[in-house]
Amino acid sequence: MRPQEIVAQGLELLGPDRGTVLVEHRSSANLRWANSTMTTNGLTSNQQVHVVAHPEVGHGLAAGSASGVVRRREELVALVERARTAAVGSGAAPDAAPEEPGTTPSPTWDDPPARTSPESLAPVSELLGEVLRAPDIEHYGYAEHTMSTTFLGTTGGHRLRHDQPAARFELSGKSAARSRSAWSGRSGRHFADLDLAGTPDEVRTGLAAQATRIDVPPGRHRVILSPSAVADLLIYLLWSAGARDAVEGRSAFALPGGGTRVGHRLTDLPFWLRSDPGAPGLTCADHVRSTTSSAMSSAFDAGLPLSPTDWVSNGTMRALVTTRHSAGLAGLPSTPFIDNVLAGVSGAEGSIQELAAASAMACW
Repeated sequence: MRPQEIVAQGLELLGPDRGTVLVEHRSSANLRWANSTMTTNGLTSNQQVHVVAHPEVGHGLAAGSASGVVRRREELVALVERARTAAVGSGAAPDAAPEEPGTTPSPTWDDPPARTSPESLAPVSELLGEVLRAPDIEHYGYAEHTMSTTFLGTTGGHRLRHDQPAARFELSGKSAARSRSAWSGRSGRHFADLDLAGTPDEVRTGLAAQATRIDVPPGRHRVILSPSAVADLLIYLLWSAGARDAVEGRSAFALPGGGTRVGHRLTDLPFWLRSDPGAPGLTCADHVRSTTSSAMSSAFDAGLPLSPTDWVSNGTMRALVTTRHSAGLAGLPSTPFIDNVLAGVSGAEGSIQELAAASAMACW
């Protein structure tokens, strides 16, 4: 069955009940190497269907979901019934919200799912042809290119599609004696758009730095984190910035005695943190695709539009991740989770090497 047929028939099978059908199609091409030798490669494709049912129960609407592989109508019928049964068993949902009417279908709604191919890995293969010949370093790593397409349909009329390409490259190296190791990586939409050529030198620089050993006494020390380490911390910060947790006093963004830190200054630095579905090189879905409810998401919000959101601006907290339900609890605007994050310090520039050199001079 085509994804569009699954969406249409799934919504039909929900009958009088409100609900959502989301089809996720993913294709992936990958390479893996170890001991400077290619080990595995592959091309995979899979599809997952998620059905959310919102039947009326008691004095409200319930929410139940079921996921699985659908190849024929009988499997879709069973999936819808599983979702409906789960919903009835869960009782009225506290985050139930009015159904948003559908907008104009995505222009490419009827097109086949986007797919990747082995050719997407050509820039990686070309680089490895040179890198793996190095006699003094053992190289290990992984490269993967994926194309994910989601088809979202709701009983309210939404027919929304999103195609998401993603490229991930990781290169590590070990010294000849295997006493030192270093890593470098890149991520983006396509390998052809990434600076892969700089990664071998970054690995060599890391190995060379480890050749010098300095004993540091126990205590508190100032350190400089790599961009990738900072990104990991900021991603976790956003994952922890749910409004419901804050208003219930269960996160660092809660105020003693009640309320949230929205509008409060977090740092004196002109730090900013934002998400934007249309950010160049980091584009992501411009609509909510939630099929479950949690502190950060609501199954009742599927299809809601997403727009650029400032989480922190000039060091001040401007927003927390909300569903329509948690926004009401916290008295905040609706600012759903967005699947990318951008950060910076206004007026600051320079490489990590320049930052390290400046810090070293300051210490003297």
